[in-house]
Amino acid sequence: MTEKSPESKTPLSDQLADALLKVLFVGSGGSSLFFLFQNEIPKALIAMGVAGGTSLLTSFWDGLLEILRTRMKERGQEVGKAIDRTLDLTLSGFKKKYLEVLKVECYSLDVEGHQIEQTLALEDVFVPLYIESGHNAGILTTGSQEIWEFLPKQHYSLGQYPHRRIVILAGPGYGKTTLLRYLTFTYVTKSHPSQTRWFIPILLRLREVHSLILEENPSSLSNLIVKHLENRAEYRDFKPSQNWFEEWLDKGECLVMLDGLDEVPKTQRDKVRRWVDGEMKAYPKSQFILTSRPHGFELRPDEPNIPVTTDLKLKVLDFTPDQKQQFIEKWYGALIQRKWQSLLEHNRQKSESSRLAEEEVEAKSKQEAKDCADDLTKQIFASPALNDLARNPLLITMIATTHRIQTVLPKRRVELYETMCGLLLGTRPYAKKTNLTLTATENKAVLQVLAWQLVLQEKTQFTPQQGEQWIEDILTRCRKDRDLSLKQFWEEIVDIAGLLVEKEAGIYEFSHQTFQEYLAALQIKERGEEALLLEKISNDRWQEVICFYAAMGSATNLINAALDNPNSYTLKLANRCRNEGRDVDPQTSTRLEQALLTLPLSELEFAAEVRLEQRFRRNLMAIDDHRLIDQGHITWGEYQLFLEAQVTGQFHSQATVVQIDTEQINQPVSGITFEDARWFCAWLGTQANLYTTDDTGVYDYRLPTEEELQQFPAREPGQQQLVAWTSSPNSQANALRVVRVQLPNPYKALLNYLANGRWLEADKETANVMLEVAGQKDRGYLDIEDIKRFPCEDLQIIDQLWVKFSGGHFGFSVQKQIYVEIGNKPNGKYYEKEFKQFCDRIGWPFMTPPLDNFGHYDLSNSPSGQLPYSPWGRNVGGIWDGSEVRRGGGSLFSRVETCKL
Repeated sequence: MTEKSPESKTPLSDQLADALLKVLFVGSGGSSLFFLFQNEIPKALIAMGVAGGTSLLTSFWDGLLEILRTRMKERGQEVGKAIDRTLDLTLSGFKKKYLEVLKVECYSLDVEGHQIEQTLALEDVFVPLYIESGHNAGILTTGSQEIWEFLPKQHYSLGQYPHRRIVILAGPGYGKTTLLRYLTFTYVTKSHPSQTRWFIPILLRLREVHSLILEENPSSLSNLIVKHLENRAEYRDFKPSQNWFEEWLDKGECLVMLDGLDEVPKTQRDKVRRWVDGEMKAYPKSQFILTSRPHGFELRPDEPNIPVTTDLKLKVLDFTPDQKQQFIEKWYGALIQRKWQSLLEHNRQKSESSRLAEEEVEAKSKQEAKDCADDLTKQIFASPALNDLARNPLLITMIATTHRIQTVLPKRRVELYETMCGLLLGTRPYAKKTNLTLTATENKAVLQVLAWQLVLQEKTQFTPQQGEQWIEDILTRCRKDRDLSLKQFWEEIVDIAGLLVEKEAGIYEFSHQTFQEYLAALQIKERGEEALLLEKISNDRWQEVICFYAAMGSATNLINAALDNPNSYTLKLANRCRNEGRDVDPQTSTRLEQALLTLPLSELEFAAEVRLEQRFRRNLMAIDDHRLIDQGHITWGEYQLFLEAQVTGQFHSQATVVQIDTEQINQPVSGITFEDARWFCAWLGTQANLYTTDDTGVYDYRLPTEEELQQFPAREPGQQQLVAWTSSPNSQANALRVVRVQLPNPYKALLNYLANGRWLEADKETANVMLEVAGQKDRGYLDIEDIKRFPCEDLQIIDQLWVKFSGGHFGFSVQKQIYVEIGNKPNGKYYEKEFKQFCDRIGWPFMTPPLDNFGHYDLSNSPSGQLPYSPWGRNVGGIWDGSEVRRGGGSLFSRVETCKL
């Protein structure tokens, strides 16, 4: 036993106990001896009795003090820990340092998938995602909301919020990680909504920390946080404190964000699930957000039942048209501004005579950003395929990046990834004069092998040593006699191309998992390894690889493999392969359609989507070469898809929202108004999935005429009581059938602008279409004779599109009605007083030059009949010189009357 050092001190509690024992022993034993020596036997006997009693009492005290000493030591340790934690909280300054590091870490926009030519601030570009909570068969009446609506408000006590454990589900590219980084930055800077409770943010990517969870003795949450931070260079200057995190987690002052459950290898996901579930229960006051692709969180019947208990399940929605435009404007605004700021800083070093004027630079920057944003917006909304592709933050960022470098934009996802790889490995490095050692083709071949090996092992991260084993042969063949070490290869792909990133020291991964999945699919295609995909058809980790592969050629074998093992997951995958695939055998497609009809009630929304697709892909009867009519009535399940699009902001309609019960889903729609039926037809124009990817036609959907209904009655037994709405609003009807009309190609852009509520673009395009129809594009304007001869069929198409997509708010016929109400006659003559009243009524300038956008066009705020405007302001009469254009206006109304609009 080691002796105490001279400097060591006996604890005060031990000193007090020893002193008491000595007093007791000396007092009783000493008295008996004294009386015995004095020969006073009676007193000695009494003293001996006292001594004996004292001895017993001493034994009692020994036992008591031993127990008390142990317990007091435990209490002392607890007090010591509390003091230690308090010192950490108050004296170390860790909180401030921690938040400052997070602020820097989350400040810039980190676009997974490629490097941005200029570093942009996240808050300058971020567009809030719209999220909805899960629902049953009924329609949501609250619509889409931002994440703040689902986080605790100030009035909630800590731990009392009913949605303490939230899971956010979304497919790849929907901005889950960016959303968590934005939340982190917002909390750190305390710029969160004032009514929302403030939290200390803790952001952990499960693919980076899951190895700590898989240890024999898994770390607790606070311990895992510290271990993870200790490996980060940003935190090496100050020691992360487990006590500090434990304290705040216990108090409920933390928002713990666990990102990417799906990115954990499937073989290890069960253990991670248990850990996540346990830690969320271990800290009952703290707020948690877990993110995942749906397949990484949802349990299938054939999987072990290891759920993660959550209080609220949220789904990230597709970008709305307004969000797409907002993103494009923010993106180009920030990008162009940063470019000109950099040029201006460099220019300040020059002589005064050579310096640029800051006001002129700012004006130039804004105009360039507007021109770029306008061009990209027009391209996206003019093409249904491109508009559908731009559905989430990653894809629209890739489209914007492509647009910045080249004018022709890809229309399919697989083509977009092909283009992006070409830009990152070839075009952009060459433009920046930072050429890669290998060619774009050679680098791509090496990265395909790397991606292939990662997918085989169901991993997303690797070390240089692992990567070397996988790519050594292909790299040797590609570099030939060029000097390129493995270290240099990693550096080039990380620093120049940006397709790989170094997440931690010596740990690499693809900049976005979808690039790994795309390149792996390409490698499988080139190697002829389709058989492996057929084996993996039920493995959700391979879902994106399978879909990319399907888009590269025939999807027939993949669909058949899914149909051989039918369940909700494989049927959804098969349908996606059909929609994205280049080619599918007709027999296989029919087999899939029959299988999709067997989906359970739990898949009501997906079943309705399938039914709608089948209705317009296969179940149409031809009226003539350009018109087809559906064979039956629209069901409530299909109609609910339209209502959800309206409620969540995906479509701008203003139909009445109704509650739809589960038992109604397969029943025909009944009891809706003419206006709502027309809105439904307008919404169909936004659904790119209603025709195949190789179909380049321009389709409009409308209500049938009386003659069309009589000629083609519905082929549904027992539905004689249903009377479908017709194109005449005066008919008495209660059901819904639809006619699909193929329009001439010049109407493609106009139809799509209107379908997406891009009123300004549609207004300008109306003028362009009228010039093209009249054969006056070169001249650039219409004269009175052009108007008198303008084809009625085309004038009707233009007017019907405007009226339908605006809910009767805009259109030539709407303008004519207002013109007549004021007291004018549509006889081709001009009445100045009445025309001025007409302009005042619909919000037009009078006797002044037209403006490109003299007001913000909005169905709720714009006057009825305000649009279309450009045909009047630009084309009618050629120039805006007062009477000539107004005489042209009189002629246009006369033509509208003649054509019976």
